[in-house]
Amino acid sequence: MRLVVLAESWSGERRVALVPEVVERLVGSGFDVVVEAGAGRRAAIGDPAFRAAGATVVRGPGAALVGADLHVRVNPPTLAEARLVPEATSVVSLSAPAEDSEVRAVLAGKGVSYFSLDRIPRVARAQPMDALSSQATAAGYRAALVAAERSGRFIPTLVTAAGTVAPARVLVLGTGVAGLQAIAILRRLGATVTAYDVRAAARDEARSLGAAFLPIDVLAEGAGGYARDLSPSETARLHLALGAEVAASDVVITTAAVPGRRAPILVTTAMIEQMGPGAVVVDAAADSGGNCEPTRAGADVVVGRATVVGLANPAAGLPAHASFLYAHNVLGLVQLLVVDGKPVAKLDDEVVAATRVLDHGEPPPAVAARDRQPGAPPPPRSPAAGPTVGPARRGLRNAGSGGGPPPGPHPRSVPEVAALLAGSRRVALVPGYGLALAQAQHALRQLAELLQRRGVDVFYVVHPVAGRVPGHMSLVLDDARVPHGELYELAAGNARLRQTDVALVVGANDTVNPAAATAATGPLSGMPVVNVRAARRVVVLSRSGGPGFAGVENGLLGDDQTVLLLGDAGDVLRRLAQAVVRA
Repeated sequence: MRLVVLAESWSGERRVALVPEVVERLVGSGFDVVVEAGAGRRAAIGDPAFRAAGATVVRGPGAALVGADLHVRVNPPTLAEARLVPEATSVVSLSAPAEDSEVRAVLAGKGVSYFSLDRIPRVARAQPMDALSSQATAAGYRAALVAAERSGRFIPTLVTAAGTVAPARVLVLGTGVAGLQAIAILRRLGATVTAYDVRAAARDEARSLGAAFLPIDVLAEGAGGYARDLSPSETARLHLALGAEVAASDVVITTAAVPGRRAPILVTTAMIEQMGPGAVVVDAAADSGGNCEPTRAGADVVVGRATVVGLANPAAGLPAHASFLYAHNVLGLVQLLVVDGKPVAKLDDEVVAATRVLDHGEPPPAVAARDRQPGAPPPPRSPAAGPTVGPARRGLRNAGSGGGPPPGPHPRSVPEVAALLAGSRRVALVPGYGLALAQAQHALRQLAELLQRRGVDVFYVVHPVAGRVPGHMSLVLDDARVPHGELYELAAGNARLRQTDVALVVGANDTVNPAAATAATGPLSGMPVVNVRAARRVVVLSRSGGPGFAGVENGLLGDDQTVLLLGDAGDVLRRLAQAVVRA
């Protein structure tokens, strides 16, 4: 099967749909990959790198597209490019051409099948294809850097012989993937960060990264983890509550956007007019209309004493890593669409059905994407009465004061668990949303350092969806300054677990649930998980010992090798650290 990548032709676009690492994997699985000359130049990827990965490099889009079976790209094709696409080709891009566009009409006339990655449903096995989240990560990072560069003032506190500088006051509106990334970067730079989102779960997400959260009573939960449209009265209340916060901020970053809809107006011109001299507003939702009234995509607008930066295509400002992430998203979908070198018509597959825009030139029947993300963590629960209460259900063993002693040599108390950890050669730390909810990342880092001083090899296994939103756990651990060399992705972490004495699971549930590998159907079916069962012992820190977000009982908690510690993660981790010191 011939797969073709062109140089992106949209103005300002610097990304490329595939990177050499992914090209090598595709070639190894039997694809004939053709890359247009210069396709990766603006992402600092030269033609020789694509050739070394096994691709054929061809000059010009017309020559490259000859004989194409599958054409992958970042943006939809231009009209000129659409006319070059061969008949019956399949096309994959981040977003689809507009329904009433001439581009779509041309492609439909050629019998093209079109797949749009911005329609990936929020189901467990689709996470590797979640291009919206991967590109939002880049967008939030870039928004924070642009804000810091354009503000014209220091971000952190500085105490010098020439005087003291207060930290910048930053307001982040919208705390999805992009907003959380912006919070993390600006907190790292030393800013005082306040955040707000109309989704209730956003409060704990923002606080997990050290931001304050505005107590505004306007909530608008929608489907798929996104916000719904606000009513006129809700909008008025929100604007009234935000006015003083915007006026008092040195920097405002807005990231609120919902795919396929105009971005909501969160900041009015009147609010910006009250900001101080040199203030900057970075609108990362500019491409979808902007969250600020005066926003113009790709332009700076001066309002009073402040400047509004309409950040157009922010992910393209980080072309190397944005392309790296997007290429892996594309790989995930391609592996679903093509098996043994042949396209597979999986019309009943929910991922294929959700992303399919054209089916051999015809609009397919509408398919509603699922609005829940199995594998994401559970909503906050009330803390247990104490850090080690009785077992959550029959068959669970608890190492606390309220449960019976476990059989065999298993530890029966926090001090005994601490002794087990301190006496191990290798310990894996597996964090989940419960860690973020308890804001216990620093306590976990302290425990890790204490064990390392005793000569224990400590490493972290980070599941890609071990947080409320993709990438959340990476930000939480970075907030605690966990060294990069101690972080392991899922596959590498699972391999290392086979030579590990103890896996300490902190607030994770669905992401370590063995049911994902054994269930033929259900919300976790097919989701890769951290295989903590491979370790000799498993210690689980949990608030309740109940099911996770997906509502699936976790059989791991009933294993003979597993010890359960109930309670707030931060409290239990601090007790473990104290016991390790005494061990």
